[in-house]
Amino acid sequence: RTAQRFCQSGAMSAPQSVVYGANDQVAAAADLESGSARRAVAVAALGPPAAGYLGLAVLLALVTATAPGGDFSASGALLAAGPAWLAAYHVPLTITGHDLGVLPLLPTALLLLLVARAARTAAVRLDLAEPRAAIRVILPIAAAHATLGTLIALLASGPVTASPILAFLITGAFAAVAGPPAAGRTGRRRPRSRRRPRRRD
Repeated sequence: RTAQRFCQSGAMSAPQSVVYGANDQVAAAADLESGSARRAVAVAALGPPAAGYLGLAVLLALVTATAPGGDFSASGALLAAGPAWLAAYHVPLTITGHDLGVLPLLPTALLLLLVARAARTAAVRLDLAEPRAAIRVILPIAAAHATLGTLIALLASGPVTASPILAFLITGAFAAVAGPPAAGRTGRRRPRSRRRPRRRD
């Protein structure tokens, strides 16, 4: 009985504290890793649409400010950037009852390049070894684009209008197509085995 009491008292407290401390460290590392993963996915999802929208707003502001007789307005540039963002993704727009024609592909290529770069960066940070695992990055990116496109179409008023359904489908589809090729190439590469030079006798 004395030995049992001795084992149940202070003699067993030190190993148990070591085990509990190790478990706490593992749990804290897991929480930190999950938090960094969520931040990486959030940046990849929200970064490209925000950067593209603001870039178009700055471009429209510069064009308006430098045009002869142009009436520059920061709020006007921000409002006009919404339809311009949809047009860059080739969402059908109607201007005063007339359909907008097909725009050049350069703005679309630049926006899709932002999406691909963000998807690849997030896949590298998350250490996604398989292309199938890239769905963790692609779905949030496509959802963010589709949500922004729908909001722009719903809030569009005046001479420029767009269908919210088409805005949701087209912007989400473009983002979903641009992400996988970049995120799928981030698989782990096996290190090459270095051959040791043979010693000559």
